[in-house]
Parts: sequence; structure tokens; C-alpha cells
Amino acid sequence: MEEKQTVRIDDDALDLFNARVDELIDRKNVADMEKFIGTFDAFTPVFEDDFREAEFHYMLGNAYSLLYVPQLNEWYSPNLNKVIIHFKKALNALKNRNIDDECQIALTSQIETNYGNYLSQQGRFMCAKRHWKNAINLNNQPIAHTAMYDNELYLSHCISHDEQKAIYHQFLAYKSLSERLKLPNNQAYFNDSHYIFDDEKTQNFKQWFEEQYTLDYFKHFYRKNDKELSKKVVNYLHWCGKKTYLSMNWKSTNFLKLYSLIRFHYRLSALD
Repeated sequence: MEEKQTVRIDDDALDLFNARVDELIDRKNVADMEKFIGTFDAFTPVFEDDFREAEFHYMLGNAYSLLYVPQLNEWYSPNLNKVIIHFKKALNALKNRNIDDECQIALTSQIETNYGNYLSQQGRFMCAKRHWKNAINLNNQPIAHTAMYDNELYLSHCISHDEQKAIYHQFLAYKSLSERLKLPNNQAYFNDSHYIFDDEKTQNFKQWFEEQYTLDYFKHFYRKNDKELSKKVVNYLHWCGKKTYLSMNWKSTNFLKLYSLIRFHYRLSALD
């Protein structure tokens, strides 16, 4: 088997690659994206440093996200992993660099945001939420606030049969929307600006929520809980999860007590 040629990927090449990927994503040109990505099979890339390697894998993750849209693929398709793998490689490269300068923070935030967006497309909202929070903690990433708002609102519609939980997720959506509204409205730089600042549905939700509730209404979610899950209970829950026993004998008194305790702690942990 012929060994691939090694090619050094410098800043000029990365700028060219990123511009091409952005162009194809904006045009949703899947056919040309497949051809473009195929060119990388002809050589082995080498990089000047970890930062440029991270930029390269971030670019590939974005490119593959156009090719392998979760809604258009079977949930078990191995192609979906290609996006995740390149985003993970990008984050690992930045961890190896271990320099918290402005450039690294900005790139890490972008990777975390798009990583979360792709997981959300797969229906993995709780996994996605962790990455959006990372992006927000890094540099208050506007797109991550918008993603949190959008997904919390969607989740509230999905569980509308449980009114209290739906209201709670509407509250979280409102909080994320409020944080995004404090940040710049720059349509040239943030592709969510129209959706947040000009979209009628977004404005209607904000107005409706403020007419329906005050923030004091949600203070009871923060009341102190003096109950602690013991190690014994935690181990029992873990064992039940593995054995799927929580679905059995649900009428028993012990189960109902345990279920109430789980719901109470779930409510508090979801506030994080």
C-alpha cells in the first residue's frame, strides 16, 4: 500500500479551507462538500502546533455536519460519529496546548457550541446542554444562549402533558432568551440575531411569559432541601437502573417514597 504524502497545513490553507466549508454550508451544497472532504483522503496533514490542528478538526466537524444530518440518517449510522470525533479531536488538541489566551477561549467556545448543536439534532438534549454551558462559561457565547432557549422551549412543548415541568422549562427558556438579549445584535457576525431580536414568535413568547409569571413565582424551585441521598440509596438507584427494576412494583410504598425523593432532587439538579 502506497504511503500517503504528508502536507503541512498552515494558516493560509486553514483560511482557505474554512472559507470553502462556510460557503458550502451556507449554500447547503452536499455534493460539492463530499468532493471537498474527499480531497483530504489523499494526504496526511501535519500541523505547526496544537491550535492549528484544533482548527483543522473543527473545520472537518462542521463539514461533516452538513453531510450527515441526523434527521436524514438512521440513528445507528456510524457516519454520525464522524462529526463527534472531529469535534472531540479539536477539543483535545486545545487541551494539549493548555494556553488560555483569547484565541483559544474563542475557538473552544465555538467548538463546544457546534458540538452541542449537533448532539441536539440527534435528540441528545441533556448531553448538548453541557457543551452549551461550557461555551457560556468560557465567553458568554451568544449562540449557545440561543440554543439553550430554543431547546428548552421545544422540550416544554414535548412535555406539555406535565404542566409543572413544562412551565419550569419555559422558565429556563426565558432565562436563556433574556441573557441573549443582553448581548450584541449583529447579524453579520451572529447568525441567530434575526431569530432573537426580530422574530415575531420569539417576541410573542417573551411577552406572554412576562404577562403570565413573575420571577418570584419560581423561587420555590430554589428552596433548601435538607434531605441528602445516602450512598446506600445512590447505589440502589444505580442497581435498579442496570436491572430496570424501577419500572416494576411501582405501587409499593417504598417505591413511591423513593420516586418522590428522586423527583425532588431531579428538580434541584436541573437548575444547574
